[in-house]
Amino acid sequence: MAGNGESTGTAADTAFGAGAAASLTPVARDVAVVRERAGTGALRMSEEAAHDLLAELATLRAAVHRMIGRGGDLDTPLHFGDSFVAHTLSRKLRGAAAGGAGAAIPVLEQFGDVLTDLEVTVRTAAGLYQAAECEAGDRLARAAGGAR
Repeated sequence: MAGNGESTGTAADTAFGAGAAASLTPVARDVAVVRERAGTGALRMSEEAAHDLLAELATLRAAVHRMIGRGGDLDTPLHFGDSFVAHTLSRKLRGAAAGGAGAAIPVLEQFGDVLTDLEVTVRTAAGLYQAAECEAGDRLARAAGGAR
């Protein structure tokens, strides 16, 4: 217990969140390596496979964003009564949901970042960024030519 009567927390209090956050670290590192390979052209993917994978990633990202959006409700004091046990339970649950880096919301945000990196990797591997850049350049050239 801390001097003010509040628990300082233990490893068991944050084990799940810390474990989830720690598990994402090597995944993020691996995605960065694959993204680099895709950027150098060492990794290629067909457009058809990329579109299928991008659709799945979009579904996952949407689900993560919905959970994060709903998580705002978790970062509010819970009212279980006016006792030491009620206050402690409220503080622990709130901390697990939206507290430090190992809490549910920050871990979901980190997972969303990994999904975004995967999307960039897939687009790069399939050459979709280059195609989009060429298309945008063509539109810009047409617009400039039409304005003359």
